Amino acid sequence: MSVQDMENNRTADSISLVKTSGQDLLKVFEWLKSHLPLSWKLSCMLRETLEGRWKGQTWWVLQRQDSILAVGEGIPDENSEIINYLTKPRCTCYFSPNHVHAEMLLTWPGFIDWSEPCIFEMLSNDNAAVVGAVSKTNNGTDSFPRTIRCIAIVANPGDVKLRPVPRDLTMRDLDPLTDTDLVISTWKYSRAHADEFVRALITHFPSVGLFDQNNRCLGFELTLQDEKTGLLYVYRKVEVVDWAKVIISNLGHKNFALGLPAAALVCLWPMPPSLKMHLDLGSRLLCELPYVLHIPGDKFSGETVLRFTFLKSPIRALCTF
Repeated sequence: MSVQDMENNRTADSISLVKTSGQDLLKVFEWLKSHLPLSWKLSCMLRETLEGRWKGQTWWVLQRQDSILAVGEGIPDENSEIINYLTKPRCTCYFSPNHVHAEMLLTWPGFIDWSEPCIFEMLSNDNAAVVGAVSKTNNGTDSFPRTIRCIAIVANPGDVKLRPVPRDLTMRDLDPLTDTDLVISTWKYSRAHADEFVRALITHFPSVGLFDQNNRCLGFELTLQDEKTGLLYVYRKVEVVDWAKVIISNLGHKNFALGLPAAALVCLWPMPPSLKMHLDLGSRLLCELPYVLHIPGDKFSGETVLRFTFLKSPIRALCTF
């Protein structure tokens, strides 16, 4: 269905789905902020869009006259640098405080193609439940865990003490030209087109890399388009905690300088040691924001899913944070 068809489709009570841009996004942003922290991903990503650091994202608003009922992340437009990464497979997020409006958005013709796999990211628990129900009615397979429990953690300026860089090491920004391959090589669960995703993140958002005197990378972390930090990597296990704390605190302070919080998302199965480390540094628990995976039965092979190989913890392959 075309964009025009989606915009012209109306329900009996005059609810419409409208592609929203420009100054109209300011109202959407205020509405999303009023529903924090459950609308975290959309709220933060829209702020990055409004401030010009993130381009190409499209926004769909389910509305009745001037009242916003739900907001959904659409397929990126031609200005996006990561359209392949976000569409092969489709990755999206949405928010609605009402389960009826949530289901209406998800089933609106043209918004989600339920015949194809789709990763829903950082949903409220209520919104995740609606996705699960709609998935079941659209030939979603029962052979794979749908919901990935994750918890958001956040720190504000003053919460995290800046850890000094060890005297014999150097910390610098990552370079999109020279360091993208490095990040990809250590990202165990990267998927097709991850290089364009990482390159765009390094280009537009704060990052830090820790290097020795021979310019060998010892660890790094990136800020993502929804203002959370992720892809933390530390090279040597002996110093993993100390170096990780240096990296996390320094990237956090970079985000503080932009007026942003230092947020992260942690998969709760299995419980990772990184959660305790973040809390020890000064972060606090925010709320659960799970991922949900929809895989149609005819797209499920039993061995691989969306180019991910089954491991002991296959669902961690879907967590890009």
